[in-house]
Amino acid sequence: MRLKRHQGFITLFSVLLIFSFVYYFFSDDAKAYYDLHYGQEHQIILAYLKEINWMDKDSSDTLESIRNKLYVTPIDKYSVEIENAKNDVQDLIDQANKVSAPKGFQKHKELFIKDLNQRMVVLSNYVKVSNTFPYQIQDWFTGMDVLYQLKDAEAKELVKDLENAGFDPKQLKDGSVKYK
Repeated sequence: MRLKRHQGFITLFSVLLIFSFVYYFFSDDAKAYYDLHYGQEHQIILAYLKEINWMDKDSSDTLESIRNKLYVTPIDKYSVEIENAKNDVQDLIDQANKVSAPKGFQKHKELFIKDLNQRMVVLSNYVKVSNTFPYQIQDWFTGMDVLYQLKDAEAKELVKDLENAGFDPKQLKDGSVKYK
């Protein structure tokens, strides 16, 4: 008899406890806590990605501009532009080193910095190629191949990091990553 009374109390207590948890998880307090905690994390990640994407685009544009000029202008006519481009990419490397990577994105940041350093190698190879064409063309192709491999590794790491942070990333055919 006494055991049945305790079982009834335990059952009632369990139901009330479950109801309390369900109520809390669907209440505004729980949503506010989630938004405060995870919303701030997501905002930090989005701010990091915005800064990294800006640096990536700037360095890509710089490299593309120099590459396009290489085909139509002799190196001696725009060697100053190559030096300026190298200085610009070096500034981006310095800025990238100062960027604080969010929790879980450190490896992505390291790969991004390797990518920027490889762009410096490619810019240096432009000078070699144009001065000794066609003898040093293989250096340029090798540098570009390494750059493409780094970009791919960086994109895969970004997808993994974004998934771990609760985003829904997709790597597109062009290698870029979109996320929600």
